Amino acid sequence: MSPIPDSDYQPLPDIEGNAEKYDIVAWDLEPGDCIVFSGLCLHGAPGNDTIRKRRAVSVRYAGDDVRYAVKRKSISFPEDPGLRHGDRLSGDLFPIAAGHGAV
Repeated sequence: MSPIPDSDYQPLPDIEGNAEKYDIVAWDLEPGDCIVFSGLCLHGAPGNDTIRKRRAVSVRYAGDDVRYAVKRKSISFPEDPGLRHGDRLSGDLFPIAAGHGAV
């Protein structure tokens, strides 16, 4: 996977070429298993070299103080979230988890 070039972020180190320098962890997962980690954790997965499709669901939680940030280059949403830089996360793409500030 190639890093997204953006001067707002530090370039990624060559982890695969220097694996002995890093605390790399991995798990053998079965259908239905779940991994929970901070989005600030550098993470990835090897390519799927089987004939079976790999399927995943990603759920991201954010605090109510999080703001939408527009970057020069970033991974885009599947649809326009309708937010401007600095707006609080809101709308159908950012639902409020039940029991946590729901009105």
